[in-house]
Amino acid sequence: MFLRNPKILLLIGCLLLSVFGFYLFFTNARPIPNDLITASGVVASAEAARRRSHRPAHTIWFTLEGESQRFAYPGILPRIRDAEERIEVGAPVVVIYANKPDANDRVELWGLSISGVELVSPSEARSARLKNGYFGLAIGLVFAGYAVYTWRQVKRGRPA
Repeated sequence: MFLRNPKILLLIGCLLLSVFGFYLFFTNARPIPNDLITASGVVASAEAARRRSHRPAHTIWFTLEGESQRFAYPGILPRIRDAEERIEVGAPVVVIYANKPDANDRVELWGLSISGVELVSPSEARSARLKNGYFGLAIGLVFAGYAVYTWRQVKRGRPA
């Protein structure tokens, strides 16, 4: 059967990883939104999501008193360790975010100040997202190249 050929499965895997890399690039390489919103208040709840207990958090989720949005400080933004130490219930914060909630009712964070200390500005958030986007572009290009190479090998009937 066609899909039992390991070269075809390798080709499909390369194409999927390539699409994923290009998706990362296009979702992270966009400019700072023009319609940023500023909210201030005190932290009502905070939770750090970790992959392993001894590692820093990969995302910090928090809400503000009187606000319905759930904010996420993702690990791609700078100073995630500082954010993890400073975001605690009752801390005064100023959040700059884009008003584009996703399916998880999460908004996109572009700036954060905690107790008067700026952790990330919109320009820093843009730089961090762009860096992540370029990493995705590299993944996409590498796997697209390997997919082309594998396709040529399949067409010639040679092992990959």
